Amino acid sequence: MNFAELRKSSHSEAQRLGYATNPSLPLLDPNLCLRSKDQVTQRALTLHCVVAASHGFRREGSLEWLRREQLADSLTPKERAFLVGGVTDTIQFQVQGECLWVFAWVLGKVERLDFAQPAPGHLVTLYPDLKNSESSARWREDLSLRSEAQVLAACDLAYCLHWAINQSRVQGRGRTASLMPYVIVERRRALEWLLGQAQWDDVELDT
Repeated sequence: MNFAELRKSSHSEAQRLGYATNPSLPLLDPNLCLRSKDQVTQRALTLHCVVAASHGFRREGSLEWLRREQLADSLTPKERAFLVGGVTDTIQFQVQGECLWVFAWVLGKVERLDFAQPAPGHLVTLYPDLKNSESSARWREDLSLRSEAQVLAACDLAYCLHWAINQSRVQGRGRTASLMPYVIVERRRALEWLLGQAQWDDVELDT
């Protein structure tokens, strides 16, 4: 892949969305590699339970579902502290609904990842129904992992938009677009994880 051309496309889209661009921003690492469908599926379903609990679903219910699906061991230390240890900071997980939107896109549940709009209210319907203890079996049937090129393009754009957000904050100019900053930040978290080797809790989001 030509990462310089990819960056040109990202800058063009960023400008269309109303964000500043930086011609000196480093290009993505050419050694990035998309994770397997199984890895993505596991992370998406685990995070689905954590996000649901952060929005009021019973934490015990999330744990029970994960155990039935043999996914309890996929919880990160921070997620386990939230579900099991009684950590009360829900905001850090609520915003990760944007990560679930990225995973829904990567797994073919939605057609487009639009950086002009936040995740829609029907996001929860794209995942198994936890309230009714729905198995993930049917959900897994029609998964189709997007190409590495598509994910790289989305990640590069998120990286550029995240830089613009940070630059605006440093300069005291407030938001440069209508989206709340966390939308871009959390989408980038998911995209960086998809293409990297870091554990979920350790994904770096430097700009």
